[in-house]
Amino acid sequence: TGPSSFNSAAASSSTSGLRPTTPATAAMPTAASSSRPGTSAGKRQTQPAEARATMLLGARLRSLQLLEKQAPDPAELSHALRRNREMELVKEECGQALLAHAHRLKMKAEDTVVADERAVSSHAAK
Repeated sequence: TGPSSFNSAAASSSTSGLRPTTPATAAMPTAASSSRPGTSAGKRQTQPAEARATMLLGARLRSLQLLEKQAPDPAELSHALRRNREMELVKEECGQALLAHAHRLKMKAEDTVVADERAVSSHAAK
């Protein structure tokens, strides 16, 4: 390709907002592909870490809120337990406390069902 084809490629790319791709410019790193700190790629690398930290904080806070409730919503409790397991919060005190709280609620529910069954069967026997 001659100089006229390069100029026409540059003109068409400048109108579309794209950089012309020649062997020299194709090999040059862009800000998005650079891994230097302070570039957009560096910022993108910290966003997942910040997002995970935010999610962990939210999961811990939700666990504490559910621990304060005497009878939490079963769907909320189930979701929080699943999220704690996925985020490996079951290794932390708040995750263990929520798991123990869920087990206590389960045992209480089982006791209630057994007591109700006994009441029904004794009432039916009379």
